[in-house]
Amino acid sequence: MSKDFYDRVAKEFGGYSFITRKSEHETVFPSVDPENVFKSKLLEYSGKDVRVVDVGCGDCRFAFSIAGNFKEVVGVDTSIELLKVAAEKMEKNGITNVRFMEVDAGKTGFEDNSFDLSFSRRGPTPYEEIGRILKPGGRFIVIEVMPTWNYSCGGCRYSKILIRKKISRYLPDMNRCLRKVGE
Repeated sequence: MSKDFYDRVAKEFGGYSFITRKSEHETVFPSVDPENVFKSKLLEYSGKDVRVVDVGCGDCRFAFSIAGNFKEVVGVDTSIELLKVAAEKMEKNGITNVRFMEVDAGKTGFEDNSFDLSFSRRGPTPYEEIGRILKPGGRFIVIEVMPTWNYSCGGCRYSKILIRKKISRYLPDMNRCLRKVGE
């Protein structure tokens, strides 16, 4: 999605929190909520000395919900409008250990080995940059949205094989990231 799309979401809905439409989706976790699995896994690595980067933080709603479990949460996003919503929410709720910045997730400008943990909730996954900014032994936790396996559009039908090919183009960057952090 483009930066303009996310800016429109922020202007129209005041961030993600205020969207009331229920989305239709399939899940690889049919018996549990994948959001709960993601949050649970993330909190396994929490600690008062742990610095975290939220890649594609949007309005920081999720970052605010976990902030009390970490030393610092730094959110990065390209949507200035969503970050404005985040600033309002942060001030309203008196949250002090979250900061955020308008920056491209693939070129953050953070120093090497700056963070203990990184996560992306349906946001960008620039594996090479994440590998660079994570400390050795750091963790990257991601929840992805993928097209359904039998997605059809304009008479075209996509298969598992085509989707796997699309995913495979990211594997070299993912492997470099994982090797760097020792996973």
